[in-house]
Parts: sequence; C-alpha cells; structure tokens
Amino acid sequence: WESVATLSAIRAPVTKIEWGPRESSLAVTMENQASVMNETILHRTLRNDVAAMQLSAQKLLVQRGASTRIESHVGLRIKGIDVNDTHVLVWNQKKAEVYQFQDDRMDKVASFPSKAESMALYGETVFQTNGNQLEVSNVQGVSRKAISFSEVEGEPRFLHINGKFLAVATNKGALKVYDVSRREPRQVGSGTRF
Repeated sequence: WESVATLSAIRAPVTKIEWGPRESSLAVTMENQASVMNETILHRTLRNDVAAMQLSAQKLLVQRGASTRIESHVGLRIKGIDVNDTHVLVWNQKKAEVYQFQDDRMDKVASFPSKAESMALYGETVFQTNGNQLEVSNVQGVSRKAISFSEVEGEPRFLHINGKFLAVATNKGALKVYDVSRREPRQVGSGTRF
C-alpha cells in the first residue's frame, strides 16, 4: 500500500479503516488525522539474464546478470512489466512506455496509448490484448497485425513469452501458443482449453 499524501510518523491509534469509493483505495482514520492509501501490486519478470522488479508505484529496478543494476522512475503507475535483452515495457491499461537500457542508464524510446490488460515484448515487437484480438505492433505502438479470437475462444487476457513462443490464455479457458520468431506469428498446434 502506498500513501497518497506523505505523512510524518503516526503515533495516534487507528479509529477506523474503510475501503474507498475508488478501486484499490483505503481510508485510515486516526484521532486527529486521516490518510488515503492506494494499493500497489509489485510486479516482476525475468527473461534470460535480465530481471525487472517494481519497487514502488512508479519505480523500477532492472538487472542484467551480476554486473548491471539500474533503478529508474517511469512516467506511469505500473500495472505490468515485460523485458527482453535490451528493452523494458511497462503499462497501466491507459498507456504503455518502452525503455531501452544499456550500461547504467535507461532511456524512454516510446510511449503510446494502450488499454491492454496484458502485454509481451519480443525483440522489437509488442504483443497486446485488445478485446477479442491480439494486436501485434512495433515498440512505438504502431499496429502491424491483429489476430482475432472467436467468441467461443474468448478474449485474450494473459500473455507470456518463453524463448520464441508466445502463450495466450483467454477469459474462457482457451490456450494458444504462437511461434513469434518469424515476421508473422504462427500458431503452434491447435490450442487447448483448461
């Protein structure tokens, strides 16, 4: 949980705790003051020798091997993270930002609007959920292709890259795997339900 307003050390007993009208907000009342806090779920991901870990609502730690550690603030409240060997992708269902990292610095290379619930990064390609479609775009967010899912399959909700494969899980229990190492993603097998 992260306090909306910074307060000094509180020594008064808590008299009331209540969920706020906004999603993921909590109000805490003491004798002479009140505080509103927002929930922050800390995300993390690992790919090859690159790890990214969310430290706070807008702060990220990227580590490559044992030698490179970069802490950086990003321009949005993080709801998801993905990495590859040279880039970090962060998003919050309103906007996505792509950062390139090398040595001891991380520079923003792109920012674009996105309502995606889940995203994945492979090389210079971004995969993002959008209704009943899986959108394939470049790191600037320019859409190159859309892969549609039927009503029976459901809407893509979760994406994960492992090597050259992208796994897509839907809200209706369908699971599809794509080989994304080629210019056009190619489905591997016929998919399954779980």
